[in-house]
Amino acid sequence: SPGGVGEEQSAEHDAQDLEALLRYLKIRSAYIVGHSQGGAVAQRFTLDHPDQVDALILHGAPIEGFVLPETGPFSGPGSVRELMPQSGLAAFRRQWLAHPINHVPPGRPDVAAFIADIVGQYSGDDVLKMVPAHASGAPAIRRASEIKTPTLVLVGGDDLPFFQISADALAFLIPGAQKVVIPGGAHLVNIIEPERCNAENLRFLSAVARSRAH
Repeated sequence: SPGGVGEEQSAEHDAQDLEALLRYLKIRSAYIVGHSQGGAVAQRFTLDHPDQVDALILHGAPIEGFVLPETGPFSGPGSVRELMPQSGLAAFRRQWLAHPINHVPPGRPDVAAFIADIVGQYSGDDVLKMVPAHASGAPAIRRASEIKTPTLVLVGGDDLPFFQISADALAFLIPGAQKVVIPGGAHLVNIIEPERCNAENLRFLSAVARSRAH
C-alpha cells in the first residue's frame, strides 16, 4: 500500500511509524514478520528497537545496502517512476502483474484475482508524489550481525534469484538465523502456499516460546 502523500519513503521512516503504533497500542514487545519490502522495515525496526522484538521473521526480504543488479522491465534506474507518469497507471499495473515477482502458478485463478485486486487499488502516490528518503547511519547490511533476536529467514523455492541470494546473505549475517525454503511458490508463496508458510512460522514461534519459558 502507498505511503501518505508527501511523506518520506524509507525503511527507516516506516520503522519509526511501527514504533509509534506499538507505543500507541501499549504493546511492549511483539513478534515482527516482514515480507518483501516489509522485511527491510522489520530489519530496521529490530536494529533500532531490539528490546521490542521477541522474534523476527523475514520472508522474501531484501537487505538495505545490498546491491545486486536485477533484470527485467523494472531493472533500470528510476524505471518505475518513469513508467507511471509517462504511460499511466493502467500500463504500470499491466507490467507489474506480468513481472515474475507476482508469478502465480497455473490453476490458481483465485490467487491471480486476489493479486490483481490489490494492484488495481494501488494509487501510485508514493511514487508519483514521493519525497526522497534521507537515511541516517549505516545500512542494515553492515549492521545485520548486531541482530541477536531469534530470526527465521523464509524464501519461496521459486522466488527470484535476487531474493534467493538475499535470503542466503541474511541467514549468513544474522547470528543463529534459521533459513527455510518453502517449495511450491515464488515471491508470493505465503499466498500461494499459505498452509506450508504458516506451518513454518508457527513451528519457529513455538520453539521461541518454549525457549523463553525456560
